[in-house]
Amino acid sequence: MKKIGILFMLLVSLMFVGCVSEADFIKKTTLLTVQRTGNNILESESYEIKTVLDEKNYEKNELEDEFVKMRLYSTDYNMVLELENKTDSTMKFQWNEAVYNDEMGRSQKVTPVSNDYSLRHEYRPPDIIAKNSKISVIIIPVDYIRYERTLSYSGWTYDKLGFGDVSMIIPIETNWSIKEYTLNFNFPKKN
Repeated sequence: MKKIGILFMLLVSLMFVGCVSEADFIKKTTLLTVQRTGNNILESESYEIKTVLDEKNYEKNELEDEFVKMRLYSTDYNMVLELENKTDSTMKFQWNEAVYNDEMGRSQKVTPVSNDYSLRHEYRPPDIIAKNSKISVIIIPVDYIRYERTLSYSGWTYDKLGFGDVSMIIPIETNWSIKEYTLNFNFPKKN
């Protein structure tokens, strides 16, 4: 009888997993404004922000200038940033200077999802973006990561991103100069 119960629970679990698609985790993200500073001087704030569809029909916010082309979208738990280097020089994504400001005004470091989470507050070397190439990084604020230990589970888990107006600073180093892109965006409340 116990085996039948376990088999039933397994079948019900598989049925629910089959009902959830990747699209169910995509969070509506509206990029409101973008500013670029270099050497603490405002260089540009007149970006055309486009909403584009990718090959899976997911909406992404897109902007570009003479240095980079960026695409941003979010899930309930993280943000996905695609960076394309449009220059003939190598660029660096400076993780240690990247910042996420949540809807409550709290500022915190970010880390890539692939990072060792026990080291999430430590120094992280920059990601290199070769000339005329691109990278895709999944970003999560460090304060949204925690280690959970229960009777049935032990491991790293993430808190959901909130809703409202938030911002993220993306520091890009090119030709020994750092360009900081401040992305101001909105996560609307789900109905």
